[in-house]
Amino acid sequence: MMVKIHSQRIFLALMLIFIISISYGCNTKENTAINTSTNNFQTSSFNNAVDKAFNDLVNTDKADEIKQLIYSVKSLDGSIYYSNAYQAKTITGSTINKDSPFYIASMTKTMVATLILQNVEAGKFTLDSTLSEVQLFDEKVIEELHRIDGTSYGEKITLRQLLNHTSGLKDYLKDGLNQLGSETKTGVTEDSLTGIWASEMPGHIDCMTQKQSCDTNDFASGKLWKPWDPLAYKANPKDKNAGMLNFYLSVMSANAIAKPGETRYYSDTNYLILGLLLEKIYHDSLANILNHHLFEPLSMDCSYLSYSFQPNKNSKCMQPLEIMIFGIPIHAMKLNISWDWGGGGVVSTSNDLSVFLVSLLNGKLFNNPETLSEMMDIIVTATDDSGPSRGYGLGLGWLRDSPAGEAWGHRGAWGSTMLYFPEKKLVLIVSVSQIFADKPLAKAKNTILNELHNQGLLKGSIIK
Repeated sequence: MMVKIHSQRIFLALMLIFIISISYGCNTKENTAINTSTNNFQTSSFNNAVDKAFNDLVNTDKADEIKQLIYSVKSLDGSIYYSNAYQAKTITGSTINKDSPFYIASMTKTMVATLILQNVEAGKFTLDSTLSEVQLFDEKVIEELHRIDGTSYGEKITLRQLLNHTSGLKDYLKDGLNQLGSETKTGVTEDSLTGIWASEMPGHIDCMTQKQSCDTNDFASGKLWKPWDPLAYKANPKDKNAGMLNFYLSVMSANAIAKPGETRYYSDTNYLILGLLLEKIYHDSLANILNHHLFEPLSMDCSYLSYSFQPNKNSKCMQPLEIMIFGIPIHAMKLNISWDWGGGGVVSTSNDLSVFLVSLLNGKLFNNPETLSEMMDIIVTATDDSGPSRGYGLGLGWLRDSPAGEAWGHRGAWGSTMLYFPEKKLVLIVSVSQIFADKPLAKAKNTILNELHNQGLLKGSIIK
């Protein structure tokens, strides 16, 4: 997911409130490098070079740079090359370390896609099963889900199209009835969920900081969002606050992007629906499904779906890193991002994500090798003079020319990325827990890969 929620007006209002109400503490740094490597490059010099680069990065005074960073580099067999954490300042006063959990945003999609594909293997449905065939919704919902010029195409949407974003459904987080988020200066329409969420942030924060007689749950930016409330929809189809899919159906479903299968359009609505399908199959919550069928089997002990009750998780895991939006701390201000859910709601650690990605791309999560091949069957999303350069499969992205060659993985809007480099047999996880952190995130990734190259692990040219 790449959600853009800022505008000049909102940005200035939030920054003014932030400056008045919040002060940062003194800079702090913690380097917790660990060395369990058995590889042949000079770990100490690698550590020193990366430590200096990242300490400089998190302590810069530039407004657009990041203040915290976690990363891990591992080989395919899971042995750690290097793992570390860096911190300049935090709102809550917590101390970052290499095992700190963080919001992974759209990397959640790869996990949801994995569970869907496991059920394809189990014979519950096929990738070309339609929404009508899996009987997830009643006929009225399917009819209203996807319309173009008054004609409904909802019954034609397949699971494959949801997984690779070719369903034609708009994104409930950024699009509106008559406009796409990409067509606006802010990246979201005013009538999208995050557009409304952002517009109510100043009032929400004023409610928090001025200690007025108000309740942050009354704001779209403070409420706990349900994925879907079918009873509320039946009672009032126009009740957009009843749930995320209720919001979609009441605001934008009458004007879809394209007919199913005609074009690719990245939309969190697809993975909202896939999450609901998993709940139908297992007769359980998405949080429990992820725990029982993915996290527990892989011993991903600090991974969970946010805003869900987790009685068996270590208390340290339940305190994810603060997320920053233009200097505004999400958690400290009680800003609620439960609308991410199946498209981006998981909290995890760099180690857990490495375990997941290695297990996935090493074929351990499927019974049939062809299932992974299906997942990696990409739709080309970018080309250059040499041919396809980027693509997207079933919840999994592909990059032809990364600094370490071909790469598979996913990114998340909260400043995180997970990548596997098959030529080098390396897994790289990076998180900065900050929105709009593309440049520092890329700088961090390239710093690690360049230094690995300098140590003789990576061969060939490196993209600066």
